[in-house]
Amino acid sequence: MRRSSALAAVSALALVALAAEARAVVRVTLETSPPQPVAGQPFHLVYTLQVQNDSMAQATQLQFPGLTVLANAAPPSTANMMIGGFGGMGMFTVQSSAEYILVAPSAGRFTVRGAGAVNPQTGRTSAQLAPYVITVQRAGAAGTAQPAQPAQPMMQGFPPGMFPPGMFPPGMMAPDPQPQAPPVTVNDPDAPPTGEIGSAQYNPAGFVRLAVDNATPYVGQQTTLRIWLYVPATEVGCELLREPQLTGFWNEQLIDRSQIRCARQWFTQVVGGRTMSAGLVRKIALYPTRAGRQEIGAPEVIGEYIEGDGFFGQRRQFNARGPALVLDVREPPTAGRPQGYVPGLLGPLRITADLDRMSVATGETVTLRLRAEGNGYLGAVGLPTPPRVEGVRMHPGASHHEVDHSDERNVRGVLTAEYLLVPERPGTHALGTLVVPWFDPSDERYHTTTVPLPSLVAAGAALTRDADETREDPTVALDPFEVSPTIEAHRPFFTSGARVWGAVALPPFALALAGLARALRRWRERRLSARDDAQRNDPLSLMRQADDALAAGHDAKAADLAGRALERARKEFGAPATDAARDAAREAQAACDTLRFGGSGAARDAVEKVRAAVRAMESGP
Repeated sequence: MRRSSALAAVSALALVALAAEARAVVRVTLETSPPQPVAGQPFHLVYTLQVQNDSMAQATQLQFPGLTVLANAAPPSTANMMIGGFGGMGMFTVQSSAEYILVAPSAGRFTVRGAGAVNPQTGRTSAQLAPYVITVQRAGAAGTAQPAQPAQPMMQGFPPGMFPPGMFPPGMMAPDPQPQAPPVTVNDPDAPPTGEIGSAQYNPAGFVRLAVDNATPYVGQQTTLRIWLYVPATEVGCELLREPQLTGFWNEQLIDRSQIRCARQWFTQVVGGRTMSAGLVRKIALYPTRAGRQEIGAPEVIGEYIEGDGFFGQRRQFNARGPALVLDVREPPTAGRPQGYVPGLLGPLRITADLDRMSVATGETVTLRLRAEGNGYLGAVGLPTPPRVEGVRMHPGASHHEVDHSDERNVRGVLTAEYLLVPERPGTHALGTLVVPWFDPSDERYHTTTVPLPSLVAAGAALTRDADETREDPTVALDPFEVSPTIEAHRPFFTSGARVWGAVALPPFALALAGLARALRRWRERRLSARDDAQRNDPLSLMRQADDALAAGHDAKAADLAGRALERARKEFGAPATDAARDAAREAQAACDTLRFGGSGAARDAVEKVRAAVRAMESGP
């Protein structure tokens, strides 16, 4: 039988047993695992609070003199749970525990103090435990005891011995089998590194860890950044409050954020003697754009998880900020660098070239298309320009870049660059050869890729060239507006002292004039705003508007303005101070409330009553 069914059966039995009489019991216990810890090694201390038939109890804070606390959970706290019985009310026991991870610096006897429980409502001590002594053995000592395993698991929430052996069928009180944590896949490149948490700020409640597979890349070389979230639970919800700052890097996201709830993959790892779940929340391919020390900004993750089981567990919220990560980016060596090398162009590099048409008439445009395949940074670098050929004009065309993420360890980029060619004379034009130098980080050497460009055949008459040889493209050539411009002598303006002082005084005078205009405009806006506010909120002004509405024959509007005037008078002058003022306000309110049943005479009568009430409230006592 599962735990839920067992709990229902036990609750029914406890109902009968406790209906007659309920006695208050509060217990606190401490237990170490292993019972005899070893110096320098983490061990666990379980702090348990049991409450039976009593009001709420709260455990007091423990003191650990001489011990180092790695994980300091909050003291346990639990509330009563009541069940109705036959002819009475029964309360059964509830239990809560907190686990501490401690380390003793040396062998010896260490005393833990402060274990107890108080009633948070009255502040009285309801349980007190004597100082708890922990005997720590030196490292390598023989006879270290292992924690004993209970023959039968105890039902959580009930004290030991409450139900004698044989009371229930075998297996009825056994808890649900807990799912086993998946083992760490060592060969998985997305698994967090083992060993010390050198690049993370450890926190037992949850922390963020960053790592790159290459901390000293070359400019343009791929290095993969992975971000893991560590939590002491398996059911986690999270999101990145702040993404890592990637200034100085070209980046490609390798995880589709819309397809994951918190992390793409979870691993299990023991950190500081505590089993934690590590989830891969980000995986980014980085390409440094400049050499030197480049910093990856700290990310920040928020979320929540359930600590403990689903029935007695507590919901924990966390805000974890990861550390910054610094990379030492290298520049490809200058020794032996080929001429025309574009910084950041890494290989291996494969390039092809083709024309959309092999033969055209002179003056027509042909597209030369270069297609290069290399690493993911190729789109940010580009390719060298093809050599210019006599008799063929060349202009840059469109280009686009695609990234292939199928192999995340080696993200590939495909760059397509186009050039527009216009033959100016007939014949076969050999476009030559394109030589592209690149650097290979694997062998740290420079290489070149040679691409033979196709030939272009042009037919027709040769094009006439402009006399100005510098104008290659007629569409961007600039012609003068006047072929023979007239030339006049320069006439200086500052020929007298008055002009000089006038030019000096003009900017301050203009600023002062602009400031005065701005001040006048603000004064006028404030005056209009005050007038509008008075018209909307002043009771006497509202009454004058009501009179104007009556004179114009708008009874409904007059009644509405009178009602607003009465409401504003109450807010401005307060409650009526005299009996006469109170009677006048009451009659005015009643007249306004019944206006919908009257006609013009009723509206005028209501306005007059409101006027009398406003004057009475304004005059005061």
